[in-house]
Amino acid sequence: SFAAGRWWTLVTGAFFALTPLFYLPMLGSFALFVGWAEYHIGTRLTAAVTVVGQLLAVLGASLFLLVVQTPAWPWSTQTATQLDVGFSAGALAVAAVASAMLRPPWRLRVRLVLGIYALVAAFYTGTPADLEHFLAVAIGLAAGPRITRGLNPPASGRPSRREWPLLAVARLLMVPVSSVVTHFVPGDGPL
Repeated sequence: SFAAGRWWTLVTGAFFALTPLFYLPMLGSFALFVGWAEYHIGTRLTAAVTVVGQLLAVLGASLFLLVVQTPAWPWSTQTATQLDVGFSAGALAVAAVASAMLRPPWRLRVRLVLGIYALVAAFYTGTPADLEHFLAVAIGLAAGPRITRGLNPPASGRPSRREWPLLAVARLLMVPVSSVVTHFVPGDGPL
């Protein structure tokens, strides 16, 4: 839509779903992630991070597709022509930022779940929404500790002795999770 000059879809696309049936999970996940984040980081910061996260994710995914688009890579040209709707990238961005407010070991667990979801979806399904989710989670996880610094988050530090096996299991789980995802949701992702 940007190539066609429809820049307003950056804002208007957030309020629509692909089909009417998608409004239920879209609104449910938005309420869950944003409500949870609001509880941990407050209303104003939640609203700001959600909107900025959505905008950065959509613009970042569009820029990425513009840069990598080539006829030699059919996924890039096909994905660049698809439109995305919904506000899920903003909700995931604020959830990733709010994860910095959790106490260990829950901080690591929530971040692993968000990261594994974003990686598997982006690499194996590869829709524009999946690229946006990946960027939103990456930006949120990277910026979360800085954004929440003034809110006195619990001390982080290195993973504990109990968390190292969790990291190893999470890495091992990425293979079967990606196999299950590609079986039930066949996609034409970049991989």
